[in-house]
Amino acid sequence: MSKDFKAELRLFGHAIVVFLSHMLMCTIEVAIYISTITGIDSIRAFAMPQYPWANDVLNLISGPALLIISANTRRDYMRFLNLGRFGLVGESTVMHVTTIRSDKKTMTEKQFSLPARMVH
Repeated sequence: MSKDFKAELRLFGHAIVVFLSHMLMCTIEVAIYISTITGIDSIRAFAMPQYPWANDVLNLISGPALLIISANTRRDYMRFLNLGRFGLVGESTVMHVTTIRSDKKTMTEKQFSLPARMVH
């Protein structure tokens, strides 16, 4: 199996687990709703204690597990958070500067300058 195929299998497995956790949460919420509408306290007594741990499972499986299983997603998050400037992601950034001219005035470079901490 290739590396890409293994990554796709891990992501597919993650999607199935996320779907099942969403279904569990939905089932618990529907049970609570039905018990509230019909007044059957035994269903509510069963469903209410299940809600907190099912919510925790859903929240832990969705985001953090995806960061653990997918190296590309981790890299994208680091790039988005700009952790490359701290030496954590070894990629260079290319900055394009465009000069805007109008009929009366040309904007100066000082108006386009970036703070020193943003320049690599």
